[in-house]
Amino acid sequence: MEVREAGLGDLSGIVALHSRARVAYYGAGGLPVGEILTPELAREQREGWAGAITSAHKQVRCAIVDGALAGVLAMGPPGPRPRGLVRAHTRPDPVDLALPAPGLPVLPRSPGHQLQDRRALTSPGLAPC
Repeated sequence: MEVREAGLGDLSGIVALHSRARVAYYGAGGLPVGEILTPELAREQREGWAGAITSAHKQVRCAIVDGALAGVLAMGPPGPRPRGLVRAHTRPDPVDLALPAPGLPVLPRSPGHQLQDRRALTSPGLAPC
């Protein structure tokens, strides 16, 4: 797995992954797809992720598995210790994102919801959250 900074070239893939994740977790709760995915929401997601990617006060990282986008997360301001996980989503199909940190157990994952390994939240050279 590769974790890297997201760019505007990743925007369509991020919005698609976020939409699929929303269908997985809200659909599991019984909401119909038509109530989960609306044109207004698609516009808001696109604007929100584009704003996060270009913001000097946020960081967006992509998790790439086998050359495909497998997860995305947004965090607070860059710095020696990134602060404030804003959101994290993984694609809802089964994918192994486990990267257990030494001495830490692998935490259970909810498909389509959150990256659970803290090392996926930081790039090389940054301290864990």
